[in-house]
Amino acid sequence: MHSLRYFLSAFLLIISLNLSSQTYVSGVLTSDDFWEPEGSPYIITDSLVVAPEAILSINAGTVVMFRYHPDPAKKSYMKVNGGIRIFGNQEVRVYFTSERDDSFGDLNGDGNATIPRPGDWGYVELNCPNPLGNEYYLGWTHFRYGGGRNPDTIASRDFYPMVSFPDEIMNERDMVDVYGCRFEYSRGVGIRMGKAYVNVSTVTNCRNGILITSSNCALVNSYITGNSGYPICFDGLTMGMNSQDDGARSFFIEDFAENFITDNGQNYFAIGGDVRSVLGDYVAMPVV
Repeated sequence: MHSLRYFLSAFLLIISLNLSSQTYVSGVLTSDDFWEPEGSPYIITDSLVVAPEAILSINAGTVVMFRYHPDPAKKSYMKVNGGIRIFGNQEVRVYFTSERDDSFGDLNGDGNATIPRPGDWGYVELNCPNPLGNEYYLGWTHFRYGGGRNPDTIASRDFYPMVSFPDEIMNERDMVDVYGCRFEYSRGVGIRMGKAYVNVSTVTNCRNGILITSSNCALVNSYITGNSGYPICFDGLTMGMNSQDDGARSFFIEDFAENFITDNGQNYFAIGGDVRSVLGDYVAMPVV
């Protein structure tokens, strides 16, 4: 059945068209919404903004696609100013990918005329501080073929993150929880890590793997492999001291353990911008 639903307000225009199990979305989401496999793929035709008062929940098996635009200024994207909860699992994931990705069927009807490429779509950006304290959870989600446009928070440097996490949070419960996710085929970095806890995840086949812009994040039990440039880039960090039974030791992020970093184009860390210690002294000032 074909159905057409219009949601219109002074600040909202969302057009949702279900056609052969495809759901086209754009505009501003101002109330809670639930995306299910039955409505897949959800195709973001331009931009989708989740308002601060809204929470978007996405269940396992759901596919989210982004409309392809050749013009970098028109790349489709998602910006989350409210909350997002993605409930994939190890057996059934949630996918964010290009409309030209035929893994789920030839939705654009062009056969093999077009294939997905890094940078087909822009980015997913999670913004904070969130005044309503909505939660951010990404579980077993697969992001690929993005990084074609910089979010507003990255105005300089050619990083182009496919998924971007906030530098600021209202309280510890608002920290982005990322578990079992995969980030691949980004035109720029796979993920920009502000205040996020990334666990059992993989960043692969991107230009650069991870951009870390906040010391208050964690990366554990994860794989950063097969990226053409650097596995991890640091920018603007504050160094500190962590007290242990055997004395104090320096640290650069809250937790960095049991990660596998291998087979990247440059298998060492890149440090850019000013890196400052807790005493206010510059400990390094290289620019990459």
